[in-house]
Amino acid sequence: MKNKKSKKIIYVITSSAAVFIFGFGIILGTNRFNNNQVQNDTHYGISDLQDIKNNKESLKTELNIYRVSSLTSSDMDVKIDNYNQKMPQEIWKKILEEFKVTNGISYEDFTNKIPEKFMYCNFYTISTRGYKDNNLSNEYRKHDYVFEYRTENNGKILIALCKNEKPLRDYEFEFKGEKSQIGNTELEIAQYNNKYMATFEFNNVNYDIETTDITENELLELLQSILTENNKNLTVEDKDTNVKEQSNDIKSTDFPDYYAGKHVNDDGNNIILLCEDNEANRKEICSLLGITEGKTIFKTAKYSYNYLTELQSKISQKMIDKEFTFVTTSAIMENNNDIKVTVTSNNESDLNKIKSLDTIGGAIDIEYNTNSRATKDLLIEKK
Repeated sequence: MKNKKSKKIIYVITSSAAVFIFGFGIILGTNRFNNNQVQNDTHYGISDLQDIKNNKESLKTELNIYRVSSLTSSDMDVKIDNYNQKMPQEIWKKILEEFKVTNGISYEDFTNKIPEKFMYCNFYTISTRGYKDNNLSNEYRKHDYVFEYRTENNGKILIALCKNEKPLRDYEFEFKGEKSQIGNTELEIAQYNNKYMATFEFNNVNYDIETTDITENELLELLQSILTENNKNLTVEDKDTNVKEQSNDIKSTDFPDYYAGKHVNDDGNNIILLCEDNEANRKEICSLLGITEGKTIFKTAKYSYNYLTELQSKISQKMIDKEFTFVTTSAIMENNNDIKVTVTSNNESDLNKIKSLDTIGGAIDIEYNTNSRATKDLLIEKK
C-alpha cells in the first residue's frame, strides 16, 4: 500500500474543482457560493525562498494572493464520469492510458506528487458537448481530469487538469492582482472566504486548483509539490532515525482482519490502528507495510480495514447504480476508523438505507450538507 494513499480508499460521486454537479450530465444553474457580483477586490503579497524537504530542489517562491469578495455563477452542460479500481479493469486501464497520453504524466506519478497529509479521495472526468471541427456536435468530449483530496481536518482539495484549455468552473471572477511565481511557473492565486483558487500552466497542461478549509502553508506545500519535477513522496522519513522507509505495495485484500488502518500525524509519524493490539500483530503488520515497528505509534480501533473497504464498496455501488442519489460523497477515513458519507437528504427512510449496510453499526458518519449549511449525524452503534 503506497504511503500517499494509505490513509483511505474512496469511491465518490461529488462536485468538481470546475463545476457544481446536480445529477449526471445536466445543465448547471446553481452558484456554489451563493453570490452574484464581483466587487471591492483587494490583494496582498509575501515573498520568500522556500525549500522543499526530502528533495534536492529548492524553488524560489513569490506568493501574491488576490482577495475576492464575491463570485458570479456560470452555466454549462457537462457530464461526470467516476473511475476507480473496483470498476472493470479494461475501463480502468483505458482511462489511465488516456490520462497519461493527454497530460504527459501517469496517474501514479501524479498522485505520487501530492503530499501524504492530503488523503486521496476520488478521480473523475468532466465532459462537455458543443462545437467539434466547426460542426455542432451533441457528443460529450472529455474536458477535465479531476482529483479530489481531503485533509484530516475535513479540508477539501480539487485539482483539475486540462490539456488545451483552462479547466471549467461554475463561477467567475476577474483576477486583478499580481501573479505569483513558484520556480519558473507563474500562477494566479485568489482567496474567497475559506477558499483558495489557483490556476497555472505546467508542462503544457492547464491546472485549476480549488481548496476549502486548508491553510496558506498547506496550499503552498501542495503547489510546490506539483511544480517539482522530481517525485518526493516515494519514501517516508523516520524523524527519529532519519532513515527513509519504502512502504510495500500490497493489495487491500492482503490485509489481516486485525488491521484497522494507517495514517500519518502532524509530526509525520506513522499511526497504525489495530483491532487486536499485541506484539505478534504489530510485528506482522509492520513487515507487511514495510515500516519500522519501534518507530511506529499503535492505537486500538474497532473496525477492520477489510470491513470498512467492503462497506465502502457497497455504498459506492449503490451510488453508481443511482440507488443513493442523495449521497454526494463517501470516504473511508482511516484516521477516524469510520466512513464519512455526505448526503443532501435528511429523510429518515433515505438514511436508513445507508444504515442498513453497516451490519456492525456505528461505522458510518453521516454529514447533511445543503446550501453550504451542514449538520452532522453520527450513526448510533447497534447493540
